Amino acid sequence: MNNKGALELKQVFLFIAIMCLCILITMIMYNKTVKDIFGGTEMNGLTYKDTEDKISKAAEEYTFNHNRRNMENGDKDTVTIETLQDEGILDIIIDPKDKDTTCTGYVDFKMRNNEITYNPYIKCGNNYHTKGYNANYDAE
Repeated sequence: MNNKGALELKQVFLFIAIMCLCILITMIMYNKTVKDIFGGTEMNGLTYKDTEDKISKAAEEYTFNHNRRNMENGDKDTVTIETLQDEGILDIIIDPKDKDTTCTGYVDFKMRNNEITYNPYIKCGNNYHTKGYNANYDAE
């Protein structure tokens, strides 16, 4: 009778262990899927949107230093990531999902109603590119 009770207890523990393992695997898969859907990453918690925002801010600094005083309503221009890096405004942009891949890109900006609007575009290897990215700005 004691052996039967011990066997049932082992089965219960085995069942609990299998259930915990299944829950753990499901949580890991869910977390990875959610990050992939929303452009997240395991590296530093950065997203492609964060990267686009970063180059947009660098372009703001660039236009403040170079173009703002000369721009009139309707004027538009583009600055590349490479130019921002050469100016010392921006560091090398690493693909948030692959630390071995660097990103290229540019920011289009336009003066409208005495305000400059910024539209960043990046391409990070084969992992990601902003919708509307123009390959003519790819780094050589």
